[in-house]
Amino acid sequence: MQIFKKISAVILVFLLTLSIAGCANTRYMLTVDGEQIPAGVYLYYALNVYTDAVDNIQGQQATFNPLKKADVENAVFNGQPLLDYVQDKAIEGVLGYVASMREFKRLGLSLDEESQTKMEDYTNLFWNEFDKNLQKNGISKASISKIIKVMYYNQEIFNSYYGEEGSKGIRDVDLRKFYIENNARVKYLAFNYLSYTGETLIGDAKQEVQDLAKDYAEQIKAGTDFEAVRSEYNSVSESKSVSYSSYSQSVSVSESEAVAATETDPETGETLGTSTTTTTEETVTTTTVAVTTESVTTTLQEGLTITDNSDTASVATTTTTTTNVATTTTEKYANEIIFTKVTTAEVETPDIEIEGGVTTTTQAPSYTPNKDVHDAIFAQDKYDIPFTVDSSTASYLIVRYDISERMTEDDLWTEATIDETRVTAYQKAFLDEMENLYKTYNTERNESAFARYVPWKFEIEETV
Repeated sequence: MQIFKKISAVILVFLLTLSIAGCANTRYMLTVDGEQIPAGVYLYYALNVYTDAVDNIQGQQATFNPLKKADVENAVFNGQPLLDYVQDKAIEGVLGYVASMREFKRLGLSLDEESQTKMEDYTNLFWNEFDKNLQKNGISKASISKIIKVMYYNQEIFNSYYGEEGSKGIRDVDLRKFYIENNARVKYLAFNYLSYTGETLIGDAKQEVQDLAKDYAEQIKAGTDFEAVRSEYNSVSESKSVSYSSYSQSVSVSESEAVAATETDPETGETLGTSTTTTTEETVTTTTVAVTTESVTTTLQEGLTITDNSDTASVATTTTTTTNVATTTTEKYANEIIFTKVTTAEVETPDIEIEGGVTTTTQAPSYTPNKDVHDAIFAQDKYDIPFTVDSSTASYLIVRYDISERMTEDDLWTEATIDETRVTAYQKAFLDEMENLYKTYNTERNESAFARYVPWKFEIEETV
């Protein structure tokens, strides 16, 4: 099944997702408003949904055999018989495909020559890598080409609604407000609950670390620069010869001694930076639009990515943003990190990230460095005021700054960030628009085709 995880991480990033049309012969699975939709389009969605569901079931039931008819017929996934689940989600995927094709035409949109070339190149690249696995499951290159085309269509449709000159009239001030409300500009320092020998501190020793973090907070309030505190703490920590008690009472380290010092975050194991070096890391993120609350990001070739926030429908756009990583514009902003707010209590995360018919498992969202710090940062409504947070493994010294000060075109407020913010802010509204389209469709199943293309007949590779 590894092959289809690769497939979803690549292609699915471009479809909307929903249903298909039926016919009497098995070349068609469904008809939508009388239009026959190629079986290969449905099968692509069904194969990915089935592969992911099987992965999840096998993770819980080691004896489950996806090639055994009885096992598949008796399996239950996400509260539904597995066969029903796969068919329902695949049909939803096709409906999204149909909705995207029709809306693109209705709006009179077109792809420029560059997009056409990229679309064709990617279709060939994808097909050359996965053709054997796709063909043996009834999926042709023509069907793959249609699915990839929908991804490009979705981008254009979204832009026609919510783009800079879109019909919805989105203003820059609205995007800025959304970005400020959902991102935080921060510096933080982690004080590990570890002795210089690596032993976990408890009791009074742990309290000394917490008190030390609070003492540094007071120093910053009194005018000490955050980076001077970072340098001092890191330098003494690296010496591995000073107890926390004596450290808090008498430590005195010159700035020159601290230049090469680094700090490691106890939650993530990441190096957070030095007093003279800035860590920069840029992540490429795609936004999508989805119906529910899951959030998954997949990356395509040439930076084309998508975040699927729904288990039924999503829209892809290409964006680049720096989130949850240290940023470096000038020395003034050394070691600052831009945090993005986590807005869901839990997320539905598919192992195979497909646009339509996403099979999901529920798990806790990921926080950097942890939920306590995340929640405290976004609860802090005052800037430039140091505060501390005590977690299970460390105490954190944190300062939140006014992010609007860095929202310039040569710093945080780049075209890429604006595009990503636009999609994140209006993805739910977009999906509502698309859902209103496909809910009106008249869909008929081709029962002969459904009887022929049953999931247990899919040929899937075992996970390595």
